Amino acid sequence: MARDEHLRAAGTVILRPAPTRAEPTGPQVLLVHRERYDDWSLPKGKLRPDESWPVAAVRETREETGFPVRLGAPVGSSFYEFEGRPKEVRYWLATATGAQQKRIGDEVDACEWFDPDAALAAVKHDRERELIVAAIGLPPTVALVIARHAKARSRKKWPGEDQNRPLDKRGNDQAGRLAGLLAAWSPGRVISSPSRRCVDSIEPYARHMDSTVDLEPLLSEEEHSRRSGAVAALLGTVVAEVRRDLIQGKGEVDRPSAQADSLGEPSRGVVLCTHRPVLPTIADALRIPLAADDRQEALPTAGCWILHLTAAGVLEIERHRV
Repeated sequence: MARDEHLRAAGTVILRPAPTRAEPTGPQVLLVHRERYDDWSLPKGKLRPDESWPVAAVRETREETGFPVRLGAPVGSSFYEFEGRPKEVRYWLATATGAQQKRIGDEVDACEWFDPDAALAAVKHDRERELIVAAIGLPPTVALVIARHAKARSRKKWPGEDQNRPLDKRGNDQAGRLAGLLAAWSPGRVISSPSRRCVDSIEPYARHMDSTVDLEPLLSEEEHSRRSGAVAALLGTVVAEVRRDLIQGKGEVDRPSAQADSLGEPSRGVVLCTHRPVLPTIADALRIPLAADDRQEALPTAGCWILHLTAAGVLEIERHRV
């Protein structure tokens, strides 16, 4: 089998509030020292086979720094040639969610917190300087995730009520992988259509976070077909609640000066699990751009949109699949 010539890696820009001092210089940046290159850089590493970019960013960061992290908004990518092969590295803003543990990776021999100016002076590559500046400049955000349920058993072959139709073997595997993807942002509130295929898709994540699943009939195919306007109103209410938390300073810490939630706790984000026919209505309500030929299949099974909300609007929209 021919090898993939495109190298993929993911990393983070981890920020924390600067220690109290008379003249604060801004949030501190965590850098790692790579013994092989004798340089300071942002934590990053290659994706494993079939691993998503955000999951790799969280895993590699923990292995190289010892810190469990929660992702915020993406801050950019780096493209360069490595050993004759094109390489892409995607980065997210991140916040440590627990105490530092033993590092697992063997490429890093030290990691330290730097003030912004010192971090910019320490890193070797201009692109990493740009990423640090971009991360520090981002406003506080919180994640609103829209997920489509995992692969279910055939509608035509299922003998019972459609709302009771379960996931198939592939869908159960997708549900487990979806839990890992959602954990990268750790939304604290989980809302789902009451249909079994949606609940079974999102429950692995809820169990992982020791959370409950709030059932919302408006997210079901049946209620959506009767009251699509109420679905749009529901989204407006959810967005308003998230933004209220941000305005009151309770949002996820994607910029350390906004830190309010305790380390180790889920973010104030929200994840909604629903069905393919409901997605275009949600996209219209949230102003997620969809091409005309994308409206029929807005997301693949177990796919999701991650909207990074600020107090004023949407900063960025990501699209991922498992």
